[in-house]
Amino acid sequence: MLAAHRDGCVLPQRFDREGVQGYIAFSWLRRSSVARILVLYGSTESQTAKIAEFLATVLKQHGQTVSVVDSEFIPGSFTLNDYDVALIGASMHAGGFQRAVQNFVGQQQASLNQMPSAFFSVSLTAAYPTPEGRSQLDSHLERFFAETGWHPQQVVNFAGALAYSQYHGLKRWAMLRIAHDVHAPTDTSHDYEYTDWEAVTRFAEAMLAVPLAQG
Repeated sequence: MLAAHRDGCVLPQRFDREGVQGYIAFSWLRRSSVARILVLYGSTESQTAKIAEFLATVLKQHGQTVSVVDSEFIPGSFTLNDYDVALIGASMHAGGFQRAVQNFVGQQQASLNQMPSAFFSVSLTAAYPTPEGRSQLDSHLERFFAETGWHPQQVVNFAGALAYSQYHGLKRWAMLRIAHDVHAPTDTSHDYEYTDWEAVTRFAEAMLAVPLAQG
């Protein structure tokens, strides 16, 4: 079930980029066992992929077994039965999140709802949180969960990047307009990264406290 966030958006327990909010209730209980963790992502300009790899690195440093999977290239032999925890990420664009991620979650929602899982979204909105942008992000999240039927225990929003070097044509024009509206840099000769890597680390370490399902 979705729970009301302090800012008024209706979401599961979540983390904000400024720090861990709604830190999982059982976070005081440190898991001593090694978990098999899936980090599956959808990425358009590579920032979500970079965050996924960073999450995997942090989790591996804590002795966990981690597989990073691009939602566009899921192996034919893939099964969620091989994992104890699922972390799924996608970046937000005008039409929502990557279709490959939505398809995967929709197909696997029954299994995902029976195991510890979390969703991390990546967007410019998290770096420049205007009321309009926050409302749009919340709307995309609610629609994503409603359409897929997935109920992750945790949701986190990470700031992404302005990758002007990867924008062309209408996409560059649209991103320039968005950047102007939120007072972000509009010098297209540079790319700008806004991801709070300390927040990503806190999110990864919080997942170390998640109790594993008893099989």
